[in-house]
Amino acid sequence: MTLSPTTKLLSLAICAAAASTSSVALADTTTTTTTTTTTTTSGSSSSSGAADGGESFVNLGLRGGFATPYGNIETDERSLKLQDRQKGAVLVQADLNLRIFSWLYAGVYGGLGFGLIGDQFRDKPCAQEGADCSSYTWLAGAQAEVRLLPTNAFDPWFGVSLGVDGVSQKAESEKWGKDNVSAWGVDVGASAGLDIQFDDFAVGPYVSALAGRYGSTNFKYFRERGVETRDNRLVGRAEEHYFIIAGIRARFGL
Repeated sequence: MTLSPTTKLLSLAICAAAASTSSVALADTTTTTTTTTTTTTSGSSSSSGAADGGESFVNLGLRGGFATPYGNIETDERSLKLQDRQKGAVLVQADLNLRIFSWLYAGVYGGLGFGLIGDQFRDKPCAQEGADCSSYTWLAGAQAEVRLLPTNAFDPWFGVSLGVDGVSQKAESEKWGKDNVSAWGVDVGASAGLDIQFDDFAVGPYVSALAGRYGSTNFKYFRERGVETRDNRLVGRAEEHYFIIAGIRARFGL
């Protein structure tokens, strides 16, 4: 059967339209597949990044906590209980750690604690008008930290440290005279915590325990009628002291 020119043109038009529709559908399918693949890859990367939190070579940590002291400061004449003079201290600490392995970090730390005056000085001389009373704790040293689940969003860790710490306590008033003590010594410590990790940032609770001996004590005590009874004496024998610290740590990858 011979087709008319009009019929031939109509058939060609129908075939061209069908081919165009198929090409568009194929392009849409390819685009959808590419988009899905890209989204999946991006999601995986994001999830991996959230769990990394500690894969940076350099980590900076900032801690805030409360330190409770135990033990004594020993002088030639008397044994001074730390808690009689300082009930505790609000401690601010900075850590700088380098990654050795994905699970092991090592570095240095330093901190300063602002003490609460203990019972021995609360009434006298610190309650007197014009009294000058203060109490500080400081610490510094080297540390190592092991992270148990470094690629997880929740990463428990523990650490050890070796360093020095000291106290400086001052209580002065015109009526009661002065009772000033400063001491420092070597300590060892252990700590543990839980990091909640995001990209290059982590935050979580921690606890630490320090144990040491004050190897040097410098003190001045009460004046009576303007005469100091003791001045600048070194410790007669070292005595143990301890700190229990609890707080929050934030960690940043640099």
